[in-house]
Amino acid sequence: MRWLTLLTLLVAACSSKEDPPKSAPPPTKTAATAPAPAHGAPPPIEAAIERANKDHKPLIVEFYTAWCKPCQVFEKSTLTNARVKAALDRITFVRYDAEAAPGTAAAERFHVSSFPTFLVLDKDGVARVTQDGLEGDGVEQFLSLIDAAETTAQSEADLRAQLAAKPHDNALRLKAARWFASRDLVQDALVQLDAVLADRTANAADQQEARLSSTRLRRVAKWRAELVDEKLALARLMPDKISARDLAIATVDSGARARDVHVVMSAVLSMYAEPATINGLLYIALAAGAKDEALDAAKRVLASSKDPNLLDTLAECYHVHGDKAEALRVEDQAIALADKGTASALAANRARFAKGTGDSSEVTRLHAQAHQLAKQLARIEDATSDDAEDRDGGSSPQNAAMNAFMASHKLAATVATACQSSAGKSKRAFARVELDGSGKVTASSVFLDADAAPALRACIAKNLAGATLPVVAGFPTPPLEIDFAPRAAAL
Repeated sequence: MRWLTLLTLLVAACSSKEDPPKSAPPPTKTAATAPAPAHGAPPPIEAAIERANKDHKPLIVEFYTAWCKPCQVFEKSTLTNARVKAALDRITFVRYDAEAAPGTAAAERFHVSSFPTFLVLDKDGVARVTQDGLEGDGVEQFLSLIDAAETTAQSEADLRAQLAAKPHDNALRLKAARWFASRDLVQDALVQLDAVLADRTANAADQQEARLSSTRLRRVAKWRAELVDEKLALARLMPDKISARDLAIATVDSGARARDVHVVMSAVLSMYAEPATINGLLYIALAAGAKDEALDAAKRVLASSKDPNLLDTLAECYHVHGDKAEALRVEDQAIALADKGTASALAANRARFAKGTGDSSEVTRLHAQAHQLAKQLARIEDATSDDAEDRDGGSSPQNAAMNAFMASHKLAATVATACQSSAGKSKRAFARVELDGSGKVTASSVFLDADAAPALRACIAKNLAGATLPVVAGFPTPPLEIDFAPRAAAL
């Protein structure tokens, strides 16, 4: 199934989107209702990214389903518009049915579950812009997305060269600020925004955009820093009990000091000697830049393993460390031990190691999750923004929504711990909850993969019943992302 995410829930009220049916499977596709790809079957997502890079065009992907009515409007009204048809020549555009291959894998990779969803992907396949739902006939919305995609596709070197050539161009400064913000380069964005604010010749509209954007970025950065500090403190205090999810929040693209990241990763990895447990943590260490700590731990725990997947992780550590010879040697051991299907996947890794470049899908996913967290926090700001200043010691709508977000996050962690033994092979689940006026959970809908154990659904529902969450006017209760693997230990 396609995973629900907090990212897809916090959308503008004017957007039209559909979530998966709760109690019945989606209707069977028919020629009359199922949107069809514009040019035959779509390529796998990696091939789409490669094609866009080869053509030097921005990549926009759409996710739809047969039962999604706004998706049908997009196909019949948006894509047939003459202006949209002309603009499509400027981009690479790929449409994915989220319930059929290869769209299923692509939707899971980007945690898409409401439809339509549009993503702007950069050359590395990272989603830089996310747009949920459809406004009206979708024409102006999609044209704006194409404009955003062209800006997003610009390289950092080109953008900085433009800034150097036109250091006092406020329109360029604002464009650069938006570009930096889309890549979580908050300090770079703030430099440009502050320059506009300090320029007495800037017009009122530019000043207003810079002021609002600066306030928003600083508030989101403050929230994220507080969240990271909380997780770092937890890792220092209980390195043997920190969950993998919390460890990733604390260390991967978190803005934490490099020294703190290395100290925490060393402490956490030193606590484990069981290969299956430490395996997922090693990828977090690699994504966090703690390559020495990852390699040392991998050699200590995995070197004598006969499991091809664990040896593949050891080879990955050598690869990130720059030791091509050892990466290839260990990967060859893994391939020799693997069955035919696994060996094929490992062979692709071996080819990457031979080139000496490229990240694993696990590391890429961790970076994407860090980027999604920043976007989730930004969506909280957008969903509650009323330009009001903090009052009563920080009781603004934004802070109330942030508290609700954190409470949901903690409840999900509690449920994951309680239901760990029932999870089996399930890596995660999602749940939506209904609250009464006091914030007590009165009902829940649990979303699992098709092969999940029935006991897992019952366990999640049992642990959600009677729990409480903050109620914030105008802010929807976020779905709970319940993460079972990889985990270091129960909190």
